[in-house]
Amino acid sequence: MGTHYHLASNHFDGEHANNPYRVVYTPEDDADFQLVEGAMHSEYATVASAREILADERWQSHLERADCLWLRPYLERIAAGEEVSAADLLTARDLASAARWADRTAGVSREDERAWAAAVDVPPHPEAVSEIRRTLREALTEPDATNWPRCRLACVRLFAHGDPADALLIWRVRDAAPGLAGGIETELCCGAGLEATLAALREASAPDAADAVAALERLAEESTVFDEWTPAAYRRFWGRYYGLDERPEV
Repeated sequence: MGTHYHLASNHFDGEHANNPYRVVYTPEDDADFQLVEGAMHSEYATVASAREILADERWQSHLERADCLWLRPYLERIAAGEEVSAADLLTARDLASAARWADRTAGVSREDERAWAAAVDVPPHPEAVSEIRRTLREALTEPDATNWPRCRLACVRLFAHGDPADALLIWRVRDAAPGLAGGIETELCCGAGLEATLAALREASAPDAADAVAALERLAEESTVFDEWTPAAYRRFWGRYYGLDERPEV
């Protein structure tokens, strides 16, 4: 497979957690999309064009299970002969993913989250890093479900700081957060990059560091999430989520 872009995955959670579904965009292949089901030795993929996906109910179900229904209007445009760029699809992917996480934040509006983000530095000023870490440690000792949206923002700030030493703390917050990890994605552990993060976690003596390593290795091996992933691109994703990319100075 040549150039390819991960568009959607159910990330091993939700109704179809036991049988993951993914959608991959492959613009250099004869068919534009791969529809993947399963993982590891039980994984299989079908290649299909936009027109073929729209014409087959099986692929409509696959899109739904992969949290990729947002792709349908783009498939219709492609099938009609309109040129849709990879950048258009990736922007739509990031917006859909951000909305998905927002849906998990019950009782907190997107405006609230953007207001919180507007009041802090992302990446954080070096003098603020210790305070962010202290806030997250306190959240672990005194869990309160209403605090998790703020904890997520704190994790995003530490991610942007890029210190592999923070990976285990972010993992513990993610592991403790209620409801599908409270929207705190595993990738937030990897502000220093996947390999640097894995190296730091493997050197850590805490028992739960091994759990974090296993989770990251599984995500890397059983999905395409990290195939095109970089910390910079992921920061841009959260920038769109929090409206930080609308700041002149960012």
